[in-house]
This record gives sequence, C-alpha cells and structure tokens, in this order.
Amino acid sequence: MDLTHIISTGMCLRVPYIDDQGQITDVQNGARRCLFRPQGACGKLPYMSPEIYRNRDCFDGQAADIFTSGTILFCMVTGNRSYERPHNSDPQFYWMTHGIDQLLVDWSIEISREGVDLLQGMLSIDPRKRLTLAQVANHPWFSFPDDAPSPHG
Repeated sequence: MDLTHIISTGMCLRVPYIDDQGQITDVQNGARRCLFRPQGACGKLPYMSPEIYRNRDCFDGQAADIFTSGTILFCMVTGNRSYERPHNSDPQFYWMTHGIDQLLVDWSIEISREGVDLLQGMLSIDPRKRLTLAQVANHPWFSFPDDAPSPHG
C-alpha cells in the first residue's frame, strides 16, 4: 500500500526558547520563542511561506508552518493547486494572499465564511498577523459538523 503524506520534514529544527535568565532552552515553560536565522529557501515552492522564500530575515518557524498548512488546506477545500512560487509576481499567490474571496468567486467555488476567514488568517503575508496554532485550532470553522456523505456516493 502506498501512503501519501501531506507534510515534509525537510527543514526540521528544534524551536529555541529564552528563559527568564536569558538562557536558550528547548523547554517552553513560560519562556519566549526565538526566531530562526535564515536557513536557505527550503521546501517545495507551492507550499513555501513568503518569508522562507525571501530568505533574508529571521523567521518564526511556527508561523511559517501555519502558512504552509494554509496552502494545503486551500488545495483540499478548493480541489485546486497552490501557487508556483510564493511571490506577488505569481498571480495565483497574489490572489490567494490578497483576494481569496474574489478568487473563489472567479472559480465558482463556495466555501463558508468561516472557511474563507480561516484561510485568510493562515495565508497572511505578515507572519506577525498570521493566525497562531492555537487560533487555528480554536477557529469557528472547526466547530461546524461535517456534512454527511451522500448515500448515492
């Protein structure tokens, strides 16, 4: 059996934290999460966050992962592909990150208001404005029951 995975462990890094004494630790207990120095543009372009693609500034690994998860969610709920590269010169990237409402209308795809809101929050260009993992997990979109499959398949 061939199993497909939806994640890549291409850039697995242990998240560093700074404790109250200013020491770097890998324990989160009340410590502040640190940013990573640029590691090189790593990963598949259609799922890469814009900050990883730019590879200029320190980045928040968890925020980058939320963006990537947002691209995967986009593909799953629309049945369409992601962008070719995470840059505004790529029309698909631009519309996914600046006008997803219009993109869905143009494609005649209906997604709940909550679903669109979740995608917008996950696909925010600014990682500081992007939803956190806790915000994603507690998003109203997840509180809706799944539609039962049609008995006629």
